Amino acid sequence: MSHEKVPFGLSELGVAGRCSTGIDASTPVAWLEALADDPNAEVRRWTACNPALPAPLRRALTEREGVDAVRALQESIARSEGELGPTLLTALLASPFASVMEILLERDDVPDELIEEAAYDDDSAVSAAARKALGWK
Repeated sequence: MSHEKVPFGLSELGVAGRCSTGIDASTPVAWLEALADDPNAEVRRWTACNPALPAPLRRALTEREGVDAVRALQESIARSEGELGPTLLTALLASPFASVMEILLERDDVPDELIEEAAYDDDSAVSAAARKALGWK
């Protein structure tokens, strides 16, 4: 990250802080753009998971970091212990990977209304997992 490109305050954050900022949908786009070029691969992968990142940049970043690496990170977050909280849940619900949605639908902390939306997903694996979670046949 060059200093002229880094928004004020971003350079003060450690890796964990930049990862948290990178996945937070409320992070300003200028910060997300800087985090997409972060020297740390973990920060770039977390940023690639952010649904607020402009779509062309998100696609390019996911390709650059590796689709499998980004999917594995999202699956790992979805499997994590404890409540996800709104920041992570928002990011994961926007995941393009059916495997992430299937994992989320097995969690107890995903609101029923979101599961019901997933029951009508275009991906048959996602809709089947949602219907199962809801007890629908």
